[in-house]
Amino acid sequence: MFIMPENHFSPKMMEKSVNQLKVIIDSKDYSQEARQAAIWELEKRGGYDPDTASQIPIPKVSGEDAYKDFLKGVRKKRSWGWTPRYSETLHSGLNTKLTMALIAEAFEKLKWEIVYHGPEEAIAIRHKKNFMGPEGEKVSVSVIDPTRVKVKSESTGQEIFDAGRNSVRVQLLLHVFNEIKASKTEEDLSTLEDDLQRAENWDDYEIPETLPEPPKIREAKPVSFHISIVLTAFFLSFVFAIILTKVHLVVLFEGLIGWLLSLVVVKSLKIFNYTNAKTIRITIIVAVLIIIFGTQYFEHQIILYENPALSNFFSFQQFLEAKFQQGFQLESMNLGWYGWVGLFILQYVIIYYVNMLQLFTGLTAYVGGRVPSEVLDFALYHLVKGKNEQGVRAELSLMGWSQQEHQNYVFEALGAIRESSEFVRHA
Repeated sequence: MFIMPENHFSPKMMEKSVNQLKVIIDSKDYSQEARQAAIWELEKRGGYDPDTASQIPIPKVSGEDAYKDFLKGVRKKRSWGWTPRYSETLHSGLNTKLTMALIAEAFEKLKWEIVYHGPEEAIAIRHKKNFMGPEGEKVSVSVIDPTRVKVKSESTGQEIFDAGRNSVRVQLLLHVFNEIKASKTEEDLSTLEDDLQRAENWDDYEIPETLPEPPKIREAKPVSFHISIVLTAFFLSFVFAIILTKVHLVVLFEGLIGWLLSLVVVKSLKIFNYTNAKTIRITIIVAVLIIIFGTQYFEHQIILYENPALSNFFSFQQFLEAKFQQGFQLESMNLGWYGWVGLFILQYVIIYYVNMLQLFTGLTAYVGGRVPSEVLDFALYHLVKGKNEQGVRAELSLMGWSQQEHQNYVFEALGAIRESSEFVRHA
């Protein structure tokens, strides 16, 4: 039975009769907290019913909420920086394999989203919303040597001061890790290590007798894909130019333009069945440059259209020179030509990274969707067991995936999954 301090009793509960309190306890119309408060009040009066009280489930507490007492005593170490961050070294006393396994278990216990988990690094994102908007931290654990890891937390928002949040995340993770470690016996750790080894070696994988039928082969149309992206870039640069002649809000419209371009990229790769990630990346770079410089060109043309008298002596070169001479105005502060250069770089970074994130997500979903998971597992199993690409292709042929194009689908899917994982890891 939980005993609540006397000063925590609700005044409203104290005003109610014993019968009223029993009605609250027995009724499902009241919250668990209200029913529990009624039990505590009856307990105080010496008239509670233990049988009734035991029927009321205690609210389950999980994630960070389970460590409120620990968090109250954490000493915050505040960080400043373009991206505030904080790190500590953990001497785990365990080998790398066990350390990373317990780190993943700690992430899950805290309900942080695991975005990457490799043999020597694990990354999780802590999402949190407050009245000021969303905030969060990216917590990464990387191996230094067989018994030491670096635990780092960095802010995912736009702030330059973290009020100690990153140090709290690191200390909380270390606390939960040590808590989990203390709960394991030597036998538990030995069993866990054996299980990890078996999983790493795919020892429990059973080779299927058959594999699902390969999909219908579609012809890739790279030229059509590249043309669609370039034309979209010109169109978006024209739209962007119209917007900038009216108003300029840094980041807002750049993000929107990047998102629109990414929609076309992902849609086009599906329509034209083009999945060469390296070439697509180059095409995106070209498209972003077209948007940035095309926007300037179309902005110049719009000015000439609205002011025909300028067309005879106000060339595009003069338009750019005038911009740089006037400087980039940010509210009441003139940043000079440096401001324009910085703005163009910012535009490139925003549009490019919005597209890359959507590309890896969309490409992984598309190429992975062409190949059943059973086939991917089959190929991965043989790669883990030491076969090279030709050996895996031979195994796929024996299982009905004999055409080279179908086998290419398999390796493209594996490559897209790997690249997507690496992009998330370094983002």
